[in-house]
Amino acid sequence: MPYIAGRLLKITLAIIAFVLLCALALALFLLSSNANFLKPKLEKALAERGVFTEILGDLNWSVYPVAGVKSGEIQLFPSAARVDTEKLASIDSFNLQLDLLALIRERELRINAVFVQHPKVDFHIGENGESNWQPVLDAFARDSDTNTDTNTDTDTDTDTDTEGGEPAKRAPAEPEKASDNSNASDTQIAIERIKISDFELSYTNAVNNSNIKLRQTDVQLDAVNLNGQPMQIALNSELTFAPYPPIRIGFESTITQTGAGAITFASTRLSAVATEEADARINGNIAVVTSPALKAEATIQLDELNPAAWLKWMEVALPEMSNSSALTKFAANANIQYRGDQLEVAVLSATLDKTKLDAKGTVSLQPELPPKLQLTLAVDQLNLDHYLPPVPQPDESTPTPPVNAAPESADHSPLNLDALNSISGVINLRAQKVTFLEQNLTNLDSDLTLKPGVTTVTVNKGSLYEGTLSGTAKLKHANTNNQLTSEFSMSGLDVGLALSSLGLYDQLKGTMNIQINGETQGGSAAALTEGFSAHLTAQSELMKFEAVNLEQVYCDAISKLDNSRTDKTWEPYTSISALTANIDYTSAGITINSLAARVQGIQTDAMGTFNPTTKNFVIPANLAFADFTAAQKSCPLLNAKWRSQRIPVICEGSLDTIGKDVCKLDFKRLSDKWEDKFKTETKKASDKVEERYKESREDAKDKVDERAKDLLENLVGEEKSKELGDKLEDGFKNLLKRKKSEK
Repeated sequence: MPYIAGRLLKITLAIIAFVLLCALALALFLLSSNANFLKPKLEKALAERGVFTEILGDLNWSVYPVAGVKSGEIQLFPSAARVDTEKLASIDSFNLQLDLLALIRERELRINAVFVQHPKVDFHIGENGESNWQPVLDAFARDSDTNTDTNTDTDTDTDTDTEGGEPAKRAPAEPEKASDNSNASDTQIAIERIKISDFELSYTNAVNNSNIKLRQTDVQLDAVNLNGQPMQIALNSELTFAPYPPIRIGFESTITQTGAGAITFASTRLSAVATEEADARINGNIAVVTSPALKAEATIQLDELNPAAWLKWMEVALPEMSNSSALTKFAANANIQYRGDQLEVAVLSATLDKTKLDAKGTVSLQPELPPKLQLTLAVDQLNLDHYLPPVPQPDESTPTPPVNAAPESADHSPLNLDALNSISGVINLRAQKVTFLEQNLTNLDSDLTLKPGVTTVTVNKGSLYEGTLSGTAKLKHANTNNQLTSEFSMSGLDVGLALSSLGLYDQLKGTMNIQINGETQGGSAAALTEGFSAHLTAQSELMKFEAVNLEQVYCDAISKLDNSRTDKTWEPYTSISALTANIDYTSAGITINSLAARVQGIQTDAMGTFNPTTKNFVIPANLAFADFTAAQKSCPLLNAKWRSQRIPVICEGSLDTIGKDVCKLDFKRLSDKWEDKFKTETKKASDKVEERYKESREDAKDKVDERAKDLLENLVGEEKSKELGDKLEDGFKNLLKRKKSEK
């Protein structure tokens, strides 16, 4: 036994020595041999598959301290011609480092590192929609199809039946049972690090004129594996998206393959820096499933950024805004899901300056159809005045332009409303408070309906000047002629609050119901504004005019004439009831077609004009004092004759200087009225005189006829006189006819 054991030990040592010598010989061969002889073989093998390369640099391999292969410059071409101007991609150097011990001991293909230096990729799409990479992609597709055909199961092969000659399908073989240690025998692949330095990408698309470039790009991936373990990726690059200036971007994430066609990006951070003020940072998690259908979900948070700085970087000229801090702060967080050609905004919370916005909804993305929106937006408060140009302050040093000076020419540039035609759907907007031109609209609930060619804004409800607002505005947009129609109603409108908020007047109080119908058309914003016209009808049960008490003015005037006095305590206003108005508005001013009301019991009807710019008004009115004087108990009554008359007055002046003397007797209309009355009375008297003259003439004629008849009868007899009378009458008629014909 000791002899046998010794022999076995010697044999074992001999075998080990032989293996070591073989390994040493192989190592010496690899270290001493030139690997460049493999270059043409590799190029030929790839060319046979339709991938044309050219290895310009040297090939080297190493065994110790790590096994690996190094390469110099490698170029990729779309054809065997290898024209330099058609080069698809290139790398300056390539270095692959292997862990042989892990491969031998654990059957794991462990790559310590992969280093790629200065790869360059040129990808462009021509006007025909084909890319310069299409030959390479087709080659890989053919190779994949070949492998699939080679590995196709041959279970459908047929045998011939020896008796009947009929082909018979061969029975499929029983599937082999997987061994319990199959997982242990599989070769695992792991790459500790992939590092790509100074990567460049040039992408152009002649179809949509897009141009994208990546420069100075560094990419590093750690713990790369295919067994579902987390991997880390870090990217830093300079991105140029024409026509905008370059931007530095950074990306970090932990990537995990959670299943077949499923991948997650955890602790993802994306940064973009364009200028010192224009920078953005996004954090979040993303999950993507590619099979059987594409699905994705992202939970992201956008840190506060400066939108104005980004727009400036994009060379978008922003108009001057009244608030210097407007459009300088924006932040958001959201949960967005994509599945089945539909993008769902499950949660979106954002802040713009001091405005908070919450949104949710869906966006349908059907091929060859415009996106369809179904969104709900909720805003706490939005001050649109902050984003409007500042109100110009008067400059005393600047001379006041003459009254008849021509206005400055407006901008009649055509409106570009193509964006409204590119989407469709309904957006519901709810806002607690919206401020526009210093006017507050509260508790707003509105819908924006988008259809190709038509945009509709429907105000379901809202509160304006303490009243309720509802209505619809519809914009039909065409290339050169846009039509805007609107119909709004307001009930319970606080007139005093509205007039004082608009800076027009503060002495009229009460509530009013208003119906407004407006329309305009034009191809530019200026044309739409200048051509806007509206028709307004208003109704109010009771209002108070606080500038004067008309009853007190009347009684004071009567008391002075009568040399008497009254001890009554007067209310500091004039009551206005049962008011109705019919008004038209154009850019030229306001026309009051009709206005009727009972002013402290005086029945009033009026019409006139009002200029909102100058605040000047001219309103002729008629006053009826019947009910007014009948109600007075503390001052003399008007003569009954005056109470039955409609007295013409004219109210004219400016809202800035309105007072007790704003309305005066309209002597012109009064004189015209008396002149018309005099003419009427004169005509009546003349008609009476003429009527009396006709009556007296007829009576005289009858008397003459009777006396002539009696005379004829006495001369020629009754029958002869009748016959003679008929002849005379006929002759007289014929004479009248001849006279008329001669005339």
